[in-house]
Amino acid sequence: MHLTVTERIRLAYSRVELWFGLLLFLFGVGTVTQTEWDNLSFWFGNVATVPGRVVTIYPTNTEVDERAVWGYTYRYPAMRLEWAGTSFSTDSTLRPGQQADVEYAVAHPAVSRLKGTDSTPLGATELLVSLLFIGTGIGVSWDSARRARQLLALADDAIVVKATYARTSTEKNPDSEEHSYWLHYTYNADGRPQVISLASAHALPSRQHVLVVFQGANPANARRLTDLPSFLQAKLTSSQYE
Repeated sequence: MHLTVTERIRLAYSRVELWFGLLLFLFGVGTVTQTEWDNLSFWFGNVATVPGRVVTIYPTNTEVDERAVWGYTYRYPAMRLEWAGTSFSTDSTLRPGQQADVEYAVAHPAVSRLKGTDSTPLGATELLVSLLFIGTGIGVSWDSARRARQLLALADDAIVVKATYARTSTEKNPDSEEHSYWLHYTYNADGRPQVISLASAHALPSRQHVLVVFQGANPANARRLTDLPSFLQAKLTSSQYE
């Protein structure tokens, strides 16, 4: 079946999952660029501890586990110089002028934090959440693109046949007593039997036959006709009578 360029674009980019995945990815990229990557220095680099001094303490607009996050500024000696830093914690017991241990990256002394605190309001959680959004977005978009390619291949080499109900299989939901059903229909492709499985809320089909569209070069790539986009259904139906 011939598809115009507009129809191919419509078929490839009309999937909600694709745009949802891209939205997750872009959100993750936007937040990860604002994340304090210096946290990685404390995970993978050499860290030294020196006595420092708290300079100021101030409230932030952030909460973790319903506890207010406080910001601290402090000063500490390292590499024969005095450095300044900022840390965040839900612990508000420190006071200005109080001595406190400071951890700093040996390779980058300016990267530091008060021992037991984080260098960002949300700490490592902020970085991990951003990376989670990026990974999830890539996964969702990749799966959507894969399905779009299968659908384009199906449309380019579409054959419509009548499939006959063969049997029903049952799956039990592990979180409840409910069951889901799969209705299995058989159809012939070049004389070889093929099976398409359709999810159903009922154990028995409402009809014994359904129209199935399969890819001539790959008969396992098949869809129920009514599951295809409406414009594809119309083109396939009209081509049956040409």
